[in-house]
Amino acid sequence: DSFLATKLLFFLSDIREGLGERRTFRVALRWLAEHFPEVVEMNLTNIPHFNRWDSLFVLRGTPCEKAMVAFVEKQLRQDIQDARMDKPISLLAKWMPSINTSSAETCELARWFAAQMHLTTREYRHILAYLRDKLRVVEVIMSNQSWDEIKYDSVPSRAMLIYRRAFGRHDGERFGEFLADVKFGKKTIKAGTLFPYDIVEKLMYGEESDVLEEQWKALPNYIEGDNNILVMADVSGSMSGRPIATSVGLALYFAERNQGAYHNLFMTFSRDPQFVKVHGNSLADKMYNAMRADWEMNTDLNRAFDKILSVAVENHVPVDQLPKALIVISDMEIDAAQCGNWDFLTLQKNKFARYGYALPNIIFWNVQSRQDTFLVDGNRPGVQLASGQSASTFKHILNGIDMTPFTAMIECLTSERYERVVVPDGWGNAFAAKMKNTGSSLAENRAIRKATIDRLFQ
Repeated sequence: DSFLATKLLFFLSDIREGLGERRTFRVALRWLAEHFPEVVEMNLTNIPHFNRWDSLFVLRGTPCEKAMVAFVEKQLRQDIQDARMDKPISLLAKWMPSINTSSAETCELARWFAAQMHLTTREYRHILAYLRDKLRVVEVIMSNQSWDEIKYDSVPSRAMLIYRRAFGRHDGERFGEFLADVKFGKKTIKAGTLFPYDIVEKLMYGEESDVLEEQWKALPNYIEGDNNILVMADVSGSMSGRPIATSVGLALYFAERNQGAYHNLFMTFSRDPQFVKVHGNSLADKMYNAMRADWEMNTDLNRAFDKILSVAVENHVPVDQLPKALIVISDMEIDAAQCGNWDFLTLQKNKFARYGYALPNIIFWNVQSRQDTFLVDGNRPGVQLASGQSASTFKHILNGIDMTPFTAMIECLTSERYERVVVPDGWGNAFAAKMKNTGSSLAENRAIRKATIDRLFQ
């Protein structure tokens, strides 16, 4: 379905409610522009809406180049007009390439944009400076050494995460007062575009600070209703770097927000799975305590589910107190011997049924897609599949509990949020015909994809 595929592309790019991918989105966007430019041109406004303005720039050198430049120029003119009237403006000027930067590639792109819009480099530079001043872009204020002009409650999520130490060094008194106001609820700190792993990863490398603690508290709440959910966090030997931060971060995030009997609980994967109680006076304490749990360097799903059932039976847990879903946060390198032809799920379902329990929905969350070693088909009820590291994905998963993976995907892509994504009438047939007649071998496609990635993201 070409229409759903296009919606999926923008779900992939969606920073706030999708996967928040940039690299993969940009590669796919450029491919679409080269093969079906009319689709991209119809959705130009959706690129900055779901992702970032600078994602438009990958359209340079494609059939959509002219339309992209016209769109950018029109928005710049609108922003200038609005700025003169003290009206809000877009973030385009923030993401436009600067001429006076240290990157030769960025300078070249900036000069190209200036030429396309029939501006001198001086005019181009002055336009961006004017609009960025109106935006009060924090990087501009910092470079001007105007630290006392920074409004910390307006600093974007990621900028706060990146520049928090600079704020403390150069404007320690004001920044300290701001953080104190945040702690007492007088002011707010932005964290809407951050994910749990952004914060936990820095703590893992010893970068503790009040900013990280407050941004953790300010993360959006993606859980609605009374959902008893148990997270199984994998930190086995196959996990490393960002995936471990993601696994621990999401385990802490969801454990804290769970209600009822499973509040502040998550589970480890090992030969002898254990429940872990989240405790500590700070996020750093909670993380260190979690990391000191009895981790073993392997993942055994059968034993993990057996442990859950054993605890439920031994403690006479009421049916309605069982987790509604079991979230398996892993890189999917599960012990292969247990899987077979998915007799595993049937076996567990029968075990739970013997004691009057319904097997909770199982959600496999792949945080590192190195191998597809643990898959289910798209029409298996009670099993959801997710990938990536975006916590917002969880909201869509919860909405899809009791659905098949395919039905859950359709529910997400046909939601109101993605109604703005459009395609030309009859495009599906053209798409199918083009793909059928492409004739490119798998090796050729890989070479093209690698060349594109190397060119755009070297």
